Amino acid sequence: MDTVNDVDVLGQYYHKGRMMVRFKQSFNGRRTILKSNYVWLKNNPSFADIPRGYVIHHLDHDKTNDDPTNLVLMAKSHHTAYHWKQQYEQVKVPFLADSALSEHIFMPIKKPTIHFDKKGDCYCLYFREHTVDGSIRKYVSIHKGQKLKTKAQAEKASQEIWDQANEIRS
Repeated sequence: MDTVNDVDVLGQYYHKGRMMVRFKQSFNGRRTILKSNYVWLKNNPSFADIPRGYVIHHLDHDKTNDDPTNLVLMAKSHHTAYHWKQQYEQVKVPFLADSALSEHIFMPIKKPTIHFDKKGDCYCLYFREHTVDGSIRKYVSIHKGQKLKTKAQAEKASQEIWDQANEIRS
């Protein structure tokens, strides 16, 4: 088959919250595709299929709204980055301004975990910085210009950071 317009549709069904389209015969090696992909291909006949490395994005973020005016072709990496930014707005943690890592640490999405430094002289708070490629662990051993010498200091700093991060989020 050259385009999706040349394929006979058997029907539609829901699968994991998304509408799927089932074909009578194979279309580019598949018998079913997402309805959003089908609608986009139907309305863009110059494309035989969704190009490798691209996805169809819903402008209104409603995966069930497959109106042609709501669908755009987007590079998969840009699509992932866009949704990560929407979900986890990267806000620099203001109370780490005196830290050497202040330019690299962003608001945690989970409470910072506490670990004893490998050198054995202080406690560290671990953050997860979410990126398009995955999750990178970063840590800080200084909070408000002070080393975290005791576990109690580290627990207090972790709770302070988490409380302020939640305050910024709301």
